[in-house]
Amino acid sequence: MPTMTKLASYKVSSSGLTYIQFDSIPSSYFDLQIRGFVKSTSSGDSNGYSALRTYLRADTTDANYSRMYYETYAVGTGTAAGKSASSNGYVPSSYSGNTANAFGMYNCYIHNYANSSTYKSYWFDTTQPASGGTYEMFWDQNAGYYTGSTAAISSIRITIEGNYVVGSQFELYGIETYSSAGSGTASVTTG
Repeated sequence: MPTMTKLASYKVSSSGLTYIQFDSIPSSYFDLQIRGFVKSTSSGDSNGYSALRTYLRADTTDANYSRMYYETYAVGTGTAAGKSASSNGYVPSSYSGNTANAFGMYNCYIHNYANSSTYKSYWFDTTQPASGGTYEMFWDQNAGYYTGSTAAISSIRITIEGNYVVGSQFELYGIETYSSAGSGTASVTTG
């Protein structure tokens, strides 16, 4: 059974951050997973959602990404699906109708990140709990493809519309294969 090793974590303790970035990611694991607990200071869109973007290799050029998504609403308009040239997901904002203590969940899985001869595929999903706005639950599922470079992924930047709310947090995990154990840790920068 594959095992997961925490490589780095960061919890927002002061206001004003627009991104969290994991750097110096060791290449000794098979896959990567990022887990987050997130909220934005932005007022977001009319339903209280703010964009969250995942950039592999900290490459912020949207044209280097493609994604397919499926969105589900527990109350409201139902579902939506489509594709776009971006790496967006959506998380709770500080929209006036949102529950004050409601943070969203973020989960991202990057397959074969250390390979240096192929483009990278990844999936991520986000949730928006009990907004008090138009929808009571929002789940955004995404499958993406990064074509900016075939180089190994050694950094990942996660940006948010607005700023991160104090208490938002992320953890980066390395996933080991059945036959080999990974090693090393990663560092975190913010801005």
